[in-house]
Amino acid sequence: MSVKLSGLDLAHSYLDAGLWVLPIKPNKKEPYTRLAERGHLSATNDHVVLQDWIDFDPDMNIGIACEMSQLVVLDFDYRNMSDDADTFLGWMDHLYYDETMVVRTGNGFHYYFKCAAGLQLKAKCLDGVDVKYRGYVVAPPSMHPDGDIYRSNGKSIMDIPDYLLKEITNAVR
Repeated sequence: MSVKLSGLDLAHSYLDAGLWVLPIKPNKKEPYTRLAERGHLSATNDHVVLQDWIDFDPDMNIGIACEMSQLVVLDFDYRNMSDDADTFLGWMDHLYYDETMVVRTGNGFHYYFKCAAGLQLKAKCLDGVDVKYRGYVVAPPSMHPDGDIYRSNGKSIMDIPDYLLKEITNAVR
């Protein structure tokens, strides 16, 4: 039996999964620098620190520091997607939607993958597809500035397949 978490309990579950989180301003995408002065570099894996942040502002959004968490997140943004990016998203949906954590954002999707430390990745794969590794992503149950709630498909995060890592590395423009 699985337990469905809601609210900021999800943030604690991210720590339990080995991820590093950071506070994000309520209904925004920017780090809450009043709580985390160095932005994503102030991310924590400490439940006490996280709870202090939540107690300070229970309406804050939650971010996940990608590199610290050894994650690559492919960020598909409908507003900027090229035809190639749309084809790539269809391929990703077909191969990975049921295999790894996918988050519906206000303007697209985030596909999460575990990865090795120390990767050298550029920030863009295709027009409309960013590779989030050096920075952070906004995570469920955060609220997008347009009012949509970030929602996950509820899957665990899978290791990035070698061929996908090669594809995103070679596709960088």
